[in-house]
Amino acid sequence: MLDVVRRYSAMPIGIQLGHAGRKAATRPPWQVGGPHGRTLAPGEGGWATVGPSSLAFGSGWPVPAALDEAGMDRIVVAFAQATARCARLGLDLIELHSPRMAT
Repeated sequence: MLDVVRRYSAMPIGIQLGHAGRKAATRPPWQVGGPHGRTLAPGEGGWATVGPSSLAFGSGWPVPAALDEAGMDRIVVAFAQATARCARLGLDLIELHSPRMAT
């Protein structure tokens, strides 16, 4: 796809990588009209969510599993791997929404 776009334009192309955490497993908001969509049941393509704590995103939202340090480390590694793939593709910009601040 990048090759096709670049054949017609010199416009820089970027990607945003993020982890939805406790607000994951939802329909896109434009399909429902709400600000964050609706939580999907497992039969609809939903999944168990994880986050930095077991606090739900809001009223009516599922309670996520709290990640331990090893779980957070796995996410950090996955971000690094995704970033490397984006660099190999030749994207001009990669914006990261990090699961934790550097210590």
